[in-house]
Amino acid sequence: ISEEQVEFIRETFSRTDPNAVRVLVTHHPLLAIPVGEGVERAVGRQELALDAVEKAGVDLLLAGHAHHASTHHASDLVTRAGGALVVQAGTATSTRVREQEQSFNTIDIADGCLTITVNTWKDDDFTPSDAQRYEWQEGRWRILKSAEPAH
Repeated sequence: ISEEQVEFIRETFSRTDPNAVRVLVTHHPLLAIPVGEGVERAVGRQELALDAVEKAGVDLLLAGHAHHASTHHASDLVTRAGGALVVQAGTATSTRVREQEQSFNTIDIADGCLTITVNTWKDDDFTPSDAQRYEWQEGRWRILKSAEPAH
């Protein structure tokens, strides 16, 4: 990640309503994330980006380069990133799947909660197959009891 991109993160979120859910979308993950038995490397100069993400109060880090759907608390992966959730997209339309069916995520945000639903390819259609609900508590997203697929 370049210094210009880090500055873009800082400036963009400095103009964002402090009560809004702050979402940063990147292609490459900003953090090293587990993918099956391996680990997908983080982008170069991730420390610069993570400092900006934490200071900006980013709530969700969305990426897709790994082609493997998963959700992690940023604080479980690195020592500094605030309370953000790291949400990786699966592979929706490519044949580059990694130990998973083709999928995409649906993220519903309402009333201080968010639900992340993984929609997977079954037969001839995408169907909701896994949903997890979170609530913002004490500076991070906390898992709520199991949720029904939102869609």
